[in-house]
Amino acid sequence: MRVRRRAAEAGREPRKVLIFNMQTAIVDETDARAQSKWQSYASYEGALALISGWTGIDFRAHESFRDVVGLLVPELQQRGAYKTE
Repeated sequence: MRVRRRAAEAGREPRKVLIFNMQTAIVDETDARAQSKWQSYASYEGALALISGWTGIDFRAHESFRDVVGLLVPELQQRGAYKTE
């Protein structure tokens, strides 16, 4: 598996890397209706709302990607979900 090989190359124990597969089934009466649902779920605003809910940070208030990284990375580090060095 490429992820485990890259982890080993970076000096990490490959078997201690957790890999989560996230999939969402979107169904409706027709393919067109399912595609329409997918488009609404995949919106930029929807993603911001979802991540804001997970972290408690209102990302809509920040226009710059650097602002988002500056807020999100420390939050993920505090929760142990992002490597600190």
